[in-house]
Amino acid sequence: MINSNIVQDIRNLISNGETKIAIEKLLTMYEARNNKIYGEIVILKSRTIENEKKFNLGLLPDSDANYERNKINYALINLVDKIELVDVKNENNLVSNIRHKKRTVKFLAFFSFFILSSIVLIMMYKRNIVVKDNNSELAPTNQINIPEPFAQTEDNALENINNKGDSVRNDIAVTSKDAKSKSKKISESVIPPTKEPDFSKISDPNVALSLMNLATMYEAQGKYKDSEITWFKVIKIYENAFGKTHPNYARSLQSLALLYIRMERAKEAEKYQIEALTIIKNIFGPQHPETATAFNTLASIYLKLADYKKAAPLIESALEIRKRSLGEDSPILIPIYENLLTIYQQSGDKAKVEEIENRIKKLKNK
Repeated sequence: MINSNIVQDIRNLISNGETKIAIEKLLTMYEARNNKIYGEIVILKSRTIENEKKFNLGLLPDSDANYERNKINYALINLVDKIELVDVKNENNLVSNIRHKKRTVKFLAFFSFFILSSIVLIMMYKRNIVVKDNNSELAPTNQINIPEPFAQTEDNALENINNKGDSVRNDIAVTSKDAKSKSKKISESVIPPTKEPDFSKISDPNVALSLMNLATMYEAQGKYKDSEITWFKVIKIYENAFGKTHPNYARSLQSLALLYIRMERAKEAEKYQIEALTIIKNIFGPQHPETATAFNTLASIYLKLADYKKAAPLIESALEIRKRSLGEDSPILIPIYENLLTIYQQSGDKAKVEEIENRIKKLKNK
């Protein structure tokens, strides 16, 4: 549970624009709990990362990026309210459980006292019978016939009680085992096993959007294999919905390529990014900002492959397009300059390296 002060701190962080810090604080508190709230926090984190990535790559204008940030903040506020309500409910349940346990302990104590008292009374009764029997030698005709249960010794009485307890426990175990077996058979006959839908036949873009969020979440968690499988589903749905010449199909290919870059699988990334670049260039033209982003992504792949001759012209093209659309002082130019810096570092041009490093520092300070 989290107290009201922490909840208020998180609200203050959100209102001050510190969304990422608020999300990390919530993740730290809920990372040890395998529950739905933790999953919702991870999804909001992945949305935040994806929004920033698209904005920095120039895929989103300021207005769209701000709109998504506001949506994330609104969802985060609602989640904090939900957490507060859940914690209050859990606290009430805890108090109720404590009271129930106290009543149970009292009942068990009373029941134990009753059993022990009964055993003591039985033993006392038997001893009295034995004493009377020993003192009645002169009057055998008046001897009392002791019923079989009371004619046992103390050890036999206790042994019988233990035997009966074992018998009851065995009966309960057998009954429980039978019940579980029957329950399993009923469950198997009533609830059919779940089957994953055939994504090769799905063409709903809304399904693709949900899967994109899931793929991004997997990537943020470091589950790259799950993310890869999910991106292939997204690609197939967009192909079914729009064909292979649509921007969303190309963007999903590009997202897969970016994942492969993180997975150090540059050759596979090259294949999908070349296909994405071809589609984007045909749709938007060679001078469009999105084409510049595709140029720079392919250049990043060639840098991973140490193919600097192929990377250089792509970076220069991306930089020129971005300068024309954004001006020379936009922070969005930083990733392109960083790739250009790698080229000059490999060529050994110290003057150019120093010039670009200063340029990057200036843009970062804006």
